[in-house]
Amino acid sequence: MSGDYESGTGRELTVEDAAASVVRLANVAATLNAAYQETARHAAETARQHADRQHLKLRRQVLDMSASRSAAVVALVQTAAESLAPGVLTTPWDNVSTWEPAGILDAASYVRVGTVRPFAGGSDMPAAPLLLPLLDHGNILVSAPGGTATIGGIFQEIILRALLGTGAGQLTLSTFDPLLRGTTAPFTALRQVSDELVPPTLASPEELRGLLDELSRDIRRISELYEGVPTTLGEFRREARQPIERYRLILLLDYPTGFDDRTHGLLRTLMRTGPVCGISFVVHHDINMARSNEALADELYPLASVIRLGEPSTVDGFDGLAAETGNAPGLSIIEPAIDALRERAKDAAAPKISFSELHPKPSEYWQESSVERVAAIIGRCGHQPVEITIGDEREQRHNILVSGAVGQGKSNLLLVLIHSWAARYPPRELDLYLLDFKDGVTLYPLAPHPDQEGWLPHARVLGLESDRSYGAAVLQHLVDEFERRAEIIRPYGDNLTRYRKARPAAHMPRIIVIVDEFQVLFEEDDDLASGALLNLERLARKGRAYGIHLVLASQTLSGITAMLSKQDGIFAQFPIRLALKNSAGESRAVLDQHNSEAARLRYRGELIVNTDFGQVEANRRAVVALADPLELAALRVSLWRLSVSPVPPAVFNGGSAADLVDALHAGLPADDREPRALLGMPVAVASKPFGVPLSAESGRHMSVIGTGDNAATRQSAGAIVLQAAAVSLGYQHQPGMARFIILNLLAAGSGDQPAVSVLAEAMAALGHDADVRGAAQLIETLTQLSAELTERRSGAPPIPTYLVAFGMDRAPNLRIPDAATFTQPIDALHTIWREGSSLGVHVLGWWRTPRAYTDQLGFEASGTVEIIALLRISGQDVADLLGPFVSWTGPGNRALVRDVAEASEPMVVVPFAGLQRDDITRLTRQRTSL
Repeated sequence: MSGDYESGTGRELTVEDAAASVVRLANVAATLNAAYQETARHAAETARQHADRQHLKLRRQVLDMSASRSAAVVALVQTAAESLAPGVLTTPWDNVSTWEPAGILDAASYVRVGTVRPFAGGSDMPAAPLLLPLLDHGNILVSAPGGTATIGGIFQEIILRALLGTGAGQLTLSTFDPLLRGTTAPFTALRQVSDELVPPTLASPEELRGLLDELSRDIRRISELYEGVPTTLGEFRREARQPIERYRLILLLDYPTGFDDRTHGLLRTLMRTGPVCGISFVVHHDINMARSNEALADELYPLASVIRLGEPSTVDGFDGLAAETGNAPGLSIIEPAIDALRERAKDAAAPKISFSELHPKPSEYWQESSVERVAAIIGRCGHQPVEITIGDEREQRHNILVSGAVGQGKSNLLLVLIHSWAARYPPRELDLYLLDFKDGVTLYPLAPHPDQEGWLPHARVLGLESDRSYGAAVLQHLVDEFERRAEIIRPYGDNLTRYRKARPAAHMPRIIVIVDEFQVLFEEDDDLASGALLNLERLARKGRAYGIHLVLASQTLSGITAMLSKQDGIFAQFPIRLALKNSAGESRAVLDQHNSEAARLRYRGELIVNTDFGQVEANRRAVVALADPLELAALRVSLWRLSVSPVPPAVFNGGSAADLVDALHAGLPADDREPRALLGMPVAVASKPFGVPLSAESGRHMSVIGTGDNAATRQSAGAIVLQAAAVSLGYQHQPGMARFIILNLLAAGSGDQPAVSVLAEAMAALGHDADVRGAAQLIETLTQLSAELTERRSGAPPIPTYLVAFGMDRAPNLRIPDAATFTQPIDALHTIWREGSSLGVHVLGWWRTPRAYTDQLGFEASGTVEIIALLRISGQDVADLLGPFVSWTGPGNRALVRDVAEASEPMVVVPFAGLQRDDITRLTRQRTSL
């Protein structure tokens, strides 16, 4: 613009001229200076020609005319400045009442730090806004003695304009303040959103070195995203239309305090390379401390826009112009602005990346083989898709560790992994074992449902709300599969790839096991945890050879007591680490003890991808694709339709109980062997209902001990277990071919009374004469059955008889002798226990408390009951009943069943939901169809 305005020529400046000049701020300064100097020359010439009052009048007229013309120039510069740095980036604070929030991709490329006006003419002359380049473009250096009052104002103005002119949550402030002046204190309210927005102020040289090293890693990472293309972070983000990476503003006060030769050299490099990577510096150089190291300090000046505070203050490149800076916005402006920014930053989210845009079209599903590897695309790093590969012999990366705090997108990431594999590999190539130790919501849509078409055809096991017992059972199942495969593959060198290449027709898909919140397995330091840990270690170390790979996910990896002895050994088998946002401690736990990068992530869905055991240098920052439920549901239906006779997965839903009527047919013996009392679904990979045979052999009685909870009926699980056992026995006997005596010893107002009444109705519907008796008939019933045993010994045994007793702990004192016979009622019960089952009389009883049961059993009948089902009793009671080597503390909807004759190890069972009156018609219809 210099030379465009000539006095007396009438030539006018245009907005375009001014805008072009603002980009080169030195030209703006030169233009203003030229205009003001020309005015001064006119005034001087007039003064020489006139020495009287007319001279003074003319001089005033010339000055007024020049000031007016200069004001026109300043107005044009103001217009151009507002175009370059709109809104809050350039508006004076005293004119700011409201401002438009910055868009998510906006950045404070230029900020106003005050005004400039000519030396000549003083404060009467018009002032132009002083804009300096910042994010994407440069650094700012303030040269002044330490303690100069206006330094804090300059910093605070730059900070506030930068924050408000950049997308909410897209700018991080890092401060090194060795003298702890508290310059950035007004902005710490942003920590309520994330500590990463305004990390704690650093003051020691060690902290400074750590910051500069961190910035060096950031620049290397971001530069790699550019792939050699000259660009800036802003241009890169706009091209991708995504807020990739985060801007950083580094505030260094009282330089060179805290610096040595190494950190100075690092700072110089960062100031030169940082701006294009979104890292800009605002440095205060304390010139009183620079005399001993002036050469080093001078190296920084060419790397920044330099403000020199003094009388007057100046800005390098603005020759002849005085700078007015340090007008800090007051707290009345800062506090509401930060409050508004904080609310907007809370809503900041990861960029939306569609799952479908990263994956094959339906016509391209199932085009890949898992012989050599399995790969999934999970999102993007910059413009590039992020592909995770396991099973490759060259890369030797076989297992994946996933971590993320609550609400940061861990479930979304797991769903993306699962569906990416499912879209690329057919079920013949890939089996998925999926366990969820949380609420089961994540995996629920993948299971078969009566009201919807299809399921995920690759799923072999689906554990919804899995518990520790089920997780341990699945690991044991996988170890068994591991050993089966080992026998087959061993002649080919313990290598799945070589085996499948040698036997291309053989069916041996890779297995991927995904366990969400796997640490639940190890919450207790008990035998179950120890066994599960041994199996997990074996699979992690050797499963790769046989095509078995692990994906372990958790919110927290630190402090898992049961894993302490083997944690390093197991995690050493997991080179791939995927870390969503988490605390610094958890970041170090999942990545590496020196790697806290996951704590610096900004929002849900952002991810650290590390394929080198968590080493800092291997970090990549990515954004996970969005697992849209409707999109994934459509994908599953397409895959299910592609499948040929898909086999439903084994589904274990720890949060809900199975339907007894549906389970009856599947759980019954195929031949005419002894009837089985069904108790529930086993906590095991096998999906067949669990039952115990009640044959005509000694000891075939069943005792149910404890209460437990049945969520479906809000009744005691003990009552429901007994009801299910009796109904299943009645279902197997032909009408009239078995006798059921139901003893109801429950309190009249007990919530478990419906279990008894529904049982009686079900028995009648099945064609059995259900004889319901109360507490008043207890002794008579026991005496009658005991006497009946004598008859059965001497003649042909009559039909099987089942004594189904509810609330045996409420039985009156059975040890009071009869006045006439001097016998005790308990003797009759003991006789039935000892001799009844071999003669076709079986006792199925429920006791609420272990003490009531053991008191009635006594020494006399010890060992006569082979089947015991325990529901939520103390660990000591479990040991007393089942032996000192059995340890179990189950939830309310679990039963621990031990059948001495059938198996030596107790079985954990999920009791059935319980029969309702509405189920009886369905029950009888199904029984009739057999």
